[in-house]
Amino acid sequence: MGHSEAVSETIVNPGTLKSSSALTGFFAALGLIGLATFLITLSSGAEGAHVQAWSSFLAGHFFFLTIAMGALFFVAIHWITTSMWGVPMLRIAESFTSYIPFILVSTLVLYLGMHDLYAWTHPEVVNGDMVLEGKKAYLNATFFKIRDVLAVVLWLFFATKLVSSSVQSDSGANFKAIYTQNRKLGVIFLAIFAITFSMTAFDQLMSL
Repeated sequence: MGHSEAVSETIVNPGTLKSSSALTGFFAALGLIGLATFLITLSSGAEGAHVQAWSSFLAGHFFFLTIAMGALFFVAIHWITTSMWGVPMLRIAESFTSYIPFILVSTLVLYLGMHDLYAWTHPEVVNGDMVLEGKKAYLNATFFKIRDVLAVVLWLFFATKLVSSSVQSDSGANFKAIYTQNRKLGVIFLAIFAITFSMTAFDQLMSL
């Protein structure tokens, strides 16, 4: 085959990568084992079982949160810098952002264990404590829930906009328009990400 013939060949989009039923079943089994372990520990009458169960849930919740958000951070950096080295990894990073809706779910579930995790949710602990009383305007359950859910909603919005427009380039959409839009979105996202991710980490981890 000549060079000109190779260059003129049409590149065919292989489509969405689909895992085998065996692999899907394996991961589903792991999920069920994790859920069962969490529920068994939570329902155990042992001393400190509730705290242990929710602490483990929080660790898992934030572990996967950081992977998904690290991927979205990479996507934004790619569009801002127009890096060629990032192109082969872009779709992989974009696929990781599909976990962000589950972050919203796990954040809502986390609220069920707030009283077992955070001492500042107990009025009897806060009252009389000079430090905690001084932080009541910020460290209170209502504001905690509002700002953390708002952060995830913002992450989901930017992930949806960045990834959906990026995927359109596979179907022949105007790349220049996509690049211009995603570069602007990427800059805005990084500013919001710096604030919201730091805030979420302080809320869910540092306030322990």
